[in-house]
Amino acid sequence: MTRRNKLQQLEDDIRALEVAHSQTGSLAVRRQLTTHQKQLQALDDDKAVYALLWTNQTFYAGGNRVDRLLAHRLCAQAMEWQVAELRLLDGTLTCQEELIRHQFERFYLDIYSAEELNHNVSGAGRTMWKKEISVYGQ
Repeated sequence: MTRRNKLQQLEDDIRALEVAHSQTGSLAVRRQLTTHQKQLQALDDDKAVYALLWTNQTFYAGGNRVDRLLAHRLCAQAMEWQVAELRLLDGTLTCQEELIRHQFERFYLDIYSAEELNHNVSGAGRTMWKKEISVYGQ
């Protein structure tokens, strides 16, 4: 699913949930609405950060030598933030976005669940982390 399709789907879902919430006032519908709004905000934030980096890079690329060097560094920095491929647990390399996202989700769930066991934290914290990761990971 492309970014544009995700945005359109989220906006449509939010509209439908707002109507349902205004008619029923249900807490479950309100939670779904909040979750969808957070997902939409995360997509918008990512787009704004990318646009800002791209604007800086293109602005400096047309300048003097120092500015061109800065543009090159900004471009390299933007490329460093992207995970192009990842080695899976079975040893194979993948460049599929869904598999990479799933591996990161499993990695962070393992870290936070191990941290919880080490610090003898109650089980409520673990479920909170799972919910947050699943919201941001989609």
